[in-house]
Amino acid sequence: MADYLLPCSCGQKVPVSVRHAGQMVRCACGAELEVPTLRGLRELESAAGTTPARRVWGDRQRVVFALAVASLVAFAVGGYFSWRLPPGREPPPTIELDENSPIGLVVAVYDDLQRGLVVDVPAPTLFEREQAERRTMLLWGMRIALGLGGIGLAAMVIVLLSGKWQKR
Repeated sequence: MADYLLPCSCGQKVPVSVRHAGQMVRCACGAELEVPTLRGLRELESAAGTTPARRVWGDRQRVVFALAVASLVAFAVGGYFSWRLPPGREPPPTIELDENSPIGLVVAVYDDLQRGLVVDVPAPTLFEREQAERRTMLLWGMRIALGLGGIGLAAMVIVLLSGKWQKR
């Protein structure tokens, strides 16, 4: 079965196939022709009368590419959210006592214990509340984006490891 037509200097075209790649073939005029390698065969005229078609992506490659792009976009969005994340509110410092602690600190801690550990936390300002809400929203957005990116990567691996898909 001839896949390609190799032109001869006499004007005739010798039919060759992939199994002839790199070998010598004889034309009807008697001239010996060297068949190009597999890469060179693609540049020859097809035996079907048309030039060989360029490689086209199948359904599998399209799905993998779409999943890869979607995953990259999701990871980029998650990274952007992470970059824009405002710092969280830090808890009040804890006081640690040991045998070398100054007596004034020990008395202050003792007085706090007698009052029942009532800690007067100042009410957050409007700015602090807005920052906390923004942080919460960005954390949720980051989690969702990274989750979608991970799902996309997992789906991409599944498609790559699945059986062959038929070209349409």
